[in-house]
Amino acid sequence: FMGRMNYLNDLIKNHNINEIIIPEQLLKIRELIHLLNGLSDTYVNCKLVPKGEEMLIGKGNIENISGVPLLDIELPLFDKIQQLTKRCFDIFLSSLIIIVTMPIHLFYLILKKYIKEQIWSINGSCVEIIRYQSISPFIQGLPLLFMILNGNLSFVGSQIINIRNNDPHLMLKPGLTGLSHLKSVDIKEKYLCVFENYYAMNYSLVFDIEILIKAIFKI
Repeated sequence: FMGRMNYLNDLIKNHNINEIIIPEQLLKIRELIHLLNGLSDTYVNCKLVPKGEEMLIGKGNIENISGVPLLDIELPLFDKIQQLTKRCFDIFLSSLIIIVTMPIHLFYLILKKYIKEQIWSINGSCVEIIRYQSISPFIQGLPLLFMILNGNLSFVGSQIINIRNNDPHLMLKPGLTGLSHLKSVDIKEKYLCVFENYYAMNYSLVFDIEILIKAIFKI
């Protein structure tokens, strides 16, 4: 016993740990992803001991040590390079659209034709967004581009949920679109986790672009 999971980052530094082996039955998928996200600033290699023959967590190589299968856990969303790529994509695209639609922004901002709203974000935090008062859903959502530019939202992420609802414990930043947005009905929290988990384990810039294109055609 070296310490509690809550102090895992400190344990890694104090004991110079470079590899962690996790039995799959110890953590649920969502808890595992949260754990790996918290370790994204370290250089620790994480391996999973899967239950039976189930090799469903992430993408990675499987090695066998004394009859025990060990699966390298790879969650692309939490890779530093992938996170930088996603952020640069958000900044570039939001800046471009803001410039193109600037006359619309000036019209609604000068006339103060907008409403404010509080929504849930990651780690139980809240952020304030604004929407323009228009009958067009496209125009209503244009000010969210500024939230993407400052990093509070993303083009592709989790659902935007008002704080009047219970805290959904989001793992992803709220986004203009995402896997759960492509459904025509509201996604309950337990199913929202499934979409978030799948996205985290399969993230790539190409995947983001694919989701955006599907969202555009859905509109």
